Amino acid sequence: MLELDQRVDSLERMNREMAQQVEAYYASKTTPPSEKEGEIFVQTADGKGVPIRRPADASPIAAHEHQPGPKPDRKKMATVGAMYRINRLVRTLGEVVQSLFRDPQQDRPKTQRPHRCRKPMRAMLNHTDMDGQEVDGRAGGFG
Repeated sequence: MLELDQRVDSLERMNREMAQQVEAYYASKTTPPSEKEGEIFVQTADGKGVPIRRPADASPIAAHEHQPGPKPDRKKMATVGAMYRINRLVRTLGEVVQSLFRDPQQDRPKTQRPHRCRKPMRAMLNHTDMDGQEVDGRAGGFG
């Protein structure tokens, strides 16, 4: 977009330096007052495949045909976790039945749905931390 010629080693060094500040950033976040939060607490997670960048001197991948199962040394699984609060959507029995059996071609009835209060998201790969401890990205995504 800016037509800057960035070198890979410079970008990787900047990423390593910025990554050291992540935990301090999340620790500095304050919890909002409970009266501004919704009454239902929601946690959600999703796994996303992240392509692995191979070293320049690595041998090329020999098999490019589609095969079932995991593809070693091609992708890692990152877990994207989110936590938020939301108020209840109170509906009558008739409204629930109508929503289940309505004609899909018809427009949905307009209802005032509650909005989530805030939705911080965090993604994390399985990795080894500075102390040599294995960190599970599924658990780490929720801090």
